[in-house]
Amino acid sequence: MKTSSTTTNTKSNLKEVLALWESKKGDKVYFTGKTSDENPIRVVAFINDSKKNPKEPDINIYEQAPKGEKKTQIATLWMNKSKAGKDYFSGLDNEDKKIVGFVNEDTKDGKYPSIRVYYSDNK
Repeated sequence: MKTSSTTTNTKSNLKEVLALWESKKGDKVYFTGKTSDENPIRVVAFINDSKKNPKEPDINIYEQAPKGEKKTQIATLWMNKSKAGKDYFSGLDNEDKKIVGFVNEDTKDGKYPSIRVYYSDNK
C-alpha cells in the first residue's frame, strides 16, 4: 500500500522557480522569498495595486538588492482564474520563459509559502 508520502505525481513534471512568502509593512502587502536554484537568490515581489491598464502585471518580482541600489526584475505575473474558480498566476521570467504560480490558501501561519512559481513547460 502506498502512503501519501510515497505517492508520486506522474501527471506533472513542473520545476520550481521560486517561492514567495507574504509580508506586511503597515497596510502594504508584498512578498519575499528565494529562487530554487543551487545558489538561491533572495527576491522581493510587489503587488501592482494601481493598475491603469488590465494588461499590466499583477505582481513584479525583483532580485533583492541593498537599499538604494537598483533592483533587477526577474519575473512578472498576471492573476488568472481556473475553470474551478481558483486563483493562479501565469507569467514570464526575465528570459521570456513561461512560468505559472499557484496560491497556497493555508500557509500554516507563514510556515509554507503563499505562492509557489514553476516553469510551465520543461524544454
